[in-house]
Amino acid sequence: MVVYGCFVPKALIKPTEQGFRWQRNRRKKKQTNKLFTIISKTVKLLENELDGARIRYVYAVEEVANRLPKESRFWQEYDIEELAVRLSEVYLYQNKKNYKDSIFDFSLPKECGEMAVMRLITIAEPYLQRINYALFVGEKDAGAEMLEDYLYEEYGIIMTYGKYPVSNTVWIDLGDAENRKLSKYAKENGICHINRAEVLKFLDTAAKNGYNTKVN
Repeated sequence: MVVYGCFVPKALIKPTEQGFRWQRNRRKKKQTNKLFTIISKTVKLLENELDGARIRYVYAVEEVANRLPKESRFWQEYDIEELAVRLSEVYLYQNKKNYKDSIFDFSLPKECGEMAVMRLITIAEPYLQRINYALFVGEKDAGAEMLEDYLYEEYGIIMTYGKYPVSNTVWIDLGDAENRKLSKYAKENGICHINRAEVLKFLDTAAKNGYNTKVN
């Protein structure tokens, strides 16, 4: 995993409060144009560097994203939930070889909708053809049934339900909040626990390691 950072002048995201309304609008437009030019050039420079990468993602802090044109591709890729999904994909890609190929464990937010189910499927999709069995950690509800139907119809995978993930497997956990008891169980039983807390730690570590971080 490589994290590239691009800094922008603070003046380009500072609110324009002085002058008449038309003057403020003109200054804001100039700020936005300059900011968009910087970001566009940065992304273009990275295209060759990232060519062939299986997983890549562009992310902007909220102050910057709010200044970018809504119709821009960069804006469309700014989404904290999608960032978590991309990080989960990378984390799984780097750790999958250390765990059982034939079994996956899954968790979803309670009473979630189709979007959350599709996020989970996106993370697991590259490995589903090799899975023989899936365990849903949690109670059966509409979201779990949606996942169960998809796994069976698309891959012939039978999903059962339980309170604990299987030892030495991958557990993709998109639940609402971290369950400390289950997190402890995962660590004690050799489970690759992929949840928001773990992937953010993973990002933090990658960003701090000088050997795999490039800041321009």
